[in-house]
Amino acid sequence: MRMPVQALCAVRPGKRRRRSAGSWTGGGKCRRLAFGSLREENPLTGRERNILRLAGEGLSAGEIASGLHLSYGTVRNYISEILGKLEVKSRIEAVRLAEEKGWI
Repeated sequence: MRMPVQALCAVRPGKRRRRSAGSWTGGGKCRRLAFGSLREENPLTGRERNILRLAGEGLSAGEIASGLHLSYGTVRNYISEILGKLEVKSRIEAVRLAEEKGWI
């Protein structure tokens, strides 16, 4: 269950609290949480975005591999990772979702 940002930030915002050895956290964390929740972050790496953009242009995995000097298997692995991260079942769905969100 996700906690609302207000609940996470209710513990003395602005005070520095020791979270673990050598790691400090403070009010800035709450600001990042609040602003981060207003927009959805892009879960894809730069390479994944590039491969998805090329797939959206209609290129096959083999053509993408040749153009990026990667092996066919590497491109297939990237596409699998993309589908998993975006929780979709096809490249078409992945491209559509990424375009809607402005990620590619």
